[in-house]
Amino acid sequence: MVEVLGWKLTALMIGVSVLYFIVALAPVWWPAIRVFRSRPRLPRPVLFVAVVACLVYGVFFLLGFVVLLPLEAYRVFLLPELDPAGGTRGHWLTASLDWVSDYGWIVVVIAELALTIQLTRTLAPRWAHLCSPPPPQTS
Repeated sequence: MVEVLGWKLTALMIGVSVLYFIVALAPVWWPAIRVFRSRPRLPRPVLFVAVVACLVYGVFFLLGFVVLLPLEAYRVFLLPELDPAGGTRGHWLTASLDWVSDYGWIVVVIAELALTIQLTRTLAPRWAHLCSPPPPQTS
């Protein structure tokens, strides 16, 4: 790879790949930093990190499964059949799907980071109350 691209471009690609990997794992390390650096520490810190990570990854899985999968199926199976007839030329949906397939990986990671920060800020002050046992039942 170095022979084809040179040292500078190879180092840049490795750096961007490592940065992308670190940002993609933000739903794990951001709440972990919040849990272990805050005073007083939150109860059940591993559970807090797992809940935030599951919420963030779950939201994006649901978005991909409910919205992007049918649109990508349209793009792969129906669009090639409709395109020779000229009915989809310059259509906003076609242009949008092309943009999402080309640059969506950047938007997803940035949105994932923003959702992680927001969920951590929203959930952390309420976490002690959420982890406390329910009050005893009086009858």
